[in-house]
Amino acid sequence: MRYNAAMGKRIGNIIIPGDANVWPHEQRTAQALARAGHDVEFVKKSEDPYATSADALIDGTLWEMKSPTASSIKAVERNLKRARWQSGNIVFDSRRMKGIPDAAIERELRKWSSELSGVSHVLFVNRHGVVIDVK
Repeated sequence: MRYNAAMGKRIGNIIIPGDANVWPHEQRTAQALARAGHDVEFVKKSEDPYATSADALIDGTLWEMKSPTASSIKAVERNLKRARWQSGNIVFDSRRMKGIPDAAIERELRKWSSELSGVSHVLFVNRHGVVIDVK
């Protein structure tokens, strides 16, 4: 366990198994979560072509990470709908979305996370890498 001396805040760990295929944007999301004090362990994707599996264990719970590149606010709803089939716990990272303010994305996340069934918990990583607990 490490602490950020300047802020007195715990810094989490990131674990990547040798057989896990981690995308660079997933790594950046994990770094933001670790800076916020969470432990992130990536899980190996299923070999079954039709199987759905979450991306990572965050503090011991399975989570799906979404980091869309779309420049449309509709992408928030679409990605939450897709992610909930892999895990009800969703991390939404907006750093790859262009032209949409973080406030608008957070508003949509709050709206759709309460309206869609199957969504239990949502964490939002904004453009500054700050982790916000939405639901």
